[in-house]
This record gives sequence, C-alpha cells and structure tokens, in this order.
Amino acid sequence: MKCFLSDFPAAGAFELMRWFGYTEHREEDGRLSFVRSSIVSEARFPRFHASVSAHDGGVQVNLHLDQEDSQGHDNHEFVWAYHNLLVLEESQRLQSLMEKARHQVIVSPVFSTPKDQKK
Repeated sequence: MKCFLSDFPAAGAFELMRWFGYTEHREEDGRLSFVRSSIVSEARFPRFHASVSAHDGGVQVNLHLDQEDSQGHDNHEFVWAYHNLLVLEESQRLQSLMEKARHQVIVSPVFSTPKDQKK
C-alpha cells in the first residue's frame, strides 16, 4: 500500500520514520527501508516493512506486512501482504501523525516518538 506524505523533504525521511517508531532495515534500489513490529517491539515477525523514497516534493512510503513461514520463506508475492486491515490501519496512523511529525522533525526536531503512537 502506498502512502504519500506531501510537502515533506526527502532529506528528513530517516528522522521521520524513526519518529514514527520504525528502525532502519537496509537500502533497497536507492530507497531507504524501515521495519516496525506490528505486535510487540521484540517480535521479528509479523512486522511492517516500509520503503521510502522522494516523490513530487514529498515522501512516498510503500508499506506492506512481512511474515515468514516456518521454512523461512517470505510473503512478498502475495496480495494480502500489501492490502490488509493491519496495513490500512498503519497507513492511516502515519497520515494522522503527519502534521505533528512535520513540526517535530522539520521545524523543531526532537528525536523521540509520540506517546500515543503505540497501540
């Protein structure tokens, strides 16, 4: 699922995703990649996986749910990894925090996450 955060400088994407509660995962095809547990912070899976890139003066977040089966295979080829209720709710959470994030990350940076962020 794609989530577009308008009027946000790409240079602030790393701080933005940290503020949203994500940790850096790796760089993929020139895009930053971040992960956040969908259940508890200690769990490796399931987790949200977000690829972030600059797009039309803002930041585009491509979001999906990572799950691994008992044999270590991933789920990237399945539609449900990208379109499901958990991903929709996470996308809405990111959008709802955007205005506060814009102020916290760009105007007066404070490197902490909002207290109401965790469910």
